[in-house]
Amino acid sequence: MWIAILYVLASLVALYGVYILYGQFKTAQKARVWLLFGAAFLFYALLMGILAYRAWKRETPWDDLAGGLTSLTFSVLIIVVVMRIKDWMHTLAQSEEQSRKEQELYRSIIENLPTPVVFKDREMVYRAVNPCFGTFLGKTELEMLGKKDSDFFPRPQANAFLRSDEQVLQLKMEQVDEQEVMGLSGKKWLELIRRPVPDNNGGVSGVLVFGRDITDRKRLEGQLNEQKYLIQNLASEKQQIVDTNRQALDFQKDLLNFARLLVSIAGHFIVSNPEHANEDTQRSLHLIGSQIGVDRCEILVFDNNTGCLDVTYEWIAKGVPDRKTKITSYLNPPWVNLAQMQVFQVPNLTHLPPDAHDVAEFMQTRGIESFTVVPLITNRLVIGYLWLDSIHSRPLWNREMLDLLRTAGQVLVNALERRKTIAELIDAQEDAQRRLASLEQHDLENALLNELGDLLQVCRTVDEAYPVIARYTQQLVPVGSGALYLVRDLDDPVERAAAWGDPAPAELELVFNECWALRRGRLHMVQDSRKDLNCAHLKLPLPPKYLCIPLIAQGETIGLLHLRPAKGETASLNAHLDDYQRVSQVIAEHIALALSNLSLRDKLRSQAIRDPLTGLYNRRYMEETLEREIRRAIRHASPVSVIMFDIDHLKQINDKFGHDAGDVVLKILGDLLIKLFRGEDVPCRYGGDEFTIVLPEASVSEAFRRAEQFRETFKKTDFVYEGRTFSPLTLSLGIAAYPDHGASVERLLQTADAASYTAKLQGRDRVMIGGFIEE
Repeated sequence: MWIAILYVLASLVALYGVYILYGQFKTAQKARVWLLFGAAFLFYALLMGILAYRAWKRETPWDDLAGGLTSLTFSVLIIVVVMRIKDWMHTLAQSEEQSRKEQELYRSIIENLPTPVVFKDREMVYRAVNPCFGTFLGKTELEMLGKKDSDFFPRPQANAFLRSDEQVLQLKMEQVDEQEVMGLSGKKWLELIRRPVPDNNGGVSGVLVFGRDITDRKRLEGQLNEQKYLIQNLASEKQQIVDTNRQALDFQKDLLNFARLLVSIAGHFIVSNPEHANEDTQRSLHLIGSQIGVDRCEILVFDNNTGCLDVTYEWIAKGVPDRKTKITSYLNPPWVNLAQMQVFQVPNLTHLPPDAHDVAEFMQTRGIESFTVVPLITNRLVIGYLWLDSIHSRPLWNREMLDLLRTAGQVLVNALERRKTIAELIDAQEDAQRRLASLEQHDLENALLNELGDLLQVCRTVDEAYPVIARYTQQLVPVGSGALYLVRDLDDPVERAAAWGDPAPAELELVFNECWALRRGRLHMVQDSRKDLNCAHLKLPLPPKYLCIPLIAQGETIGLLHLRPAKGETASLNAHLDDYQRVSQVIAEHIALALSNLSLRDKLRSQAIRDPLTGLYNRRYMEETLEREIRRAIRHASPVSVIMFDIDHLKQINDKFGHDAGDVVLKILGDLLIKLFRGEDVPCRYGGDEFTIVLPEASVSEAFRRAEQFRETFKKTDFVYEGRTFSPLTLSLGIAAYPDHGASVERLLQTADAASYTAKLQGRDRVMIGGFIEE
């Protein structure tokens, strides 16, 4: 029984749901959905009734009690859901109704607006229009929807609308402009307001356009502008009359001021300093040009040599651009035949005679609109013109103004004559100064040449003369850098002995035939190394210009003097080429003579102190040197050693092979001495086959070591004469030293000679150290 009651309650709840759905079915717009839900609930109520009847007829087990409770709970949940859906649908219906009423209100407002309104989508297609817009075009709403501006307006007008609409869509900003639009009743001025219409995604769905008729306002503005124009014309005519009278007064005043200015300029030229003639003339042009109101004021003077006109003085007003083509160097000016000796003025191109095509072309090519030419006359000859031009047209000057311009030209002619006289005086003064400077330069050069000659005369050796030559050559020929080369032998390279300048010439040596100066025996000058004949000894990059002067003494070429400008130096050989050439030749003669004398002196001195066969020092020089070294050793408490030796059995070689073979041995021996011993050591030929070596600051042990080394080297040397070998040869050497064996030249030489003799007695080919010898 209780189970049957549960099913009955579930059936009643389902029927209540059918009742609710029936009410919703009568009010809803989409009734089919609610009808289906109602039929489903009715079927569910019948099913619950059947289950209740079955439960009433028979006893139902307890498990059916759970089914009844579940059915009742399910029915209640469905009823709750239906109630919630009903409330939501009711709220939605109210919102749609409110939205519909608002849209109808907005549409009613737009339709009743007295101005045209239209909504366009992003493709500029009409989606909504109001009746006022249709009345303006004479179209119905159906005829306009789905169309574009190009369907109703001329193409230029439609393109203008399209550009404005696209700009609003792009910028997303309101735009207001005024346009004249063609409608059914003709053209009208409209103030168009375009606003972007946003969509739900934050973009723009289209453009809403409002139009307001402003035709009457535009018409009133036009009438007002016409009245203003008439008033301005009346005021302009009145002002023009006033200006004409004022200009006449101003012109008379300007004439008076210009006349006073010319009197002032003429008086200033009379009392001014002649040295300031150029500045005074330039300032006069400035005053004249500023006073008469032209853009340029120039003085053109004929050149006596070419006959062309050249600008001597020029004044240009501020802000005036340069001419397209300069007036300078004009041979036959087109205004000469027209003007002759009168003032010639052209206010503009329209005042030119029909046959003055050359003048018109002259003005057009130089970018001028008006000009005036005043001839400058002296001694009934036109020496030039006073040129006045402007980049704008201007009225003609009257006769009074032209007379004043002639006066200005005469004042400037006097200034030019004054300037010419001053220029002649200045040229004479500059010529005198140049001659004085040349004389002073010659005196300075002679003084330096005399100093160079004196210093070269007192030089003792060639090496001592090189710094003197470099220093004075730089002072006498300040061209940048240079070098001195000496010829040792015609078959050997010419070696660089001295160099100066920064940077000095890079060539350390050259071949005799590589220099044109050496080959020709006279100065070789290159003014442009890109064009002239260059010497082969120069290294890249070549100097721009240079001089090569051979050093010739007594008909023999002994060297070369090379001069070139320094890198990046503005002063060059070409600046005073003749002076440099003369001075360079004199320097070369001094250097050649001095070096020849020093070389001859060195040869004579060498012959006096050296043995001609071996090239070693002779006995006299050795004794003088040993005396000097002993005195130095005494002062500094240092040792001095002496080695004396002779060649074993040299007489046998002379007897067997001849004295020429003996001379070969002596020459080789001399070469070995020079090669093996130090530069400060003094090897000499004592006499015959006896030799002596002075070793400053060498102890006995050091002298013994070096003597043994020399003996071994000589013994291993091969001696060949006419294809025959006569080696090995040996030496017998004796050593003496200060202070161990004495403090005089005679004592040391005697001790060393005795030690050498002892070496021979003991079998030769050995080194012996001297012993104590009684006084």
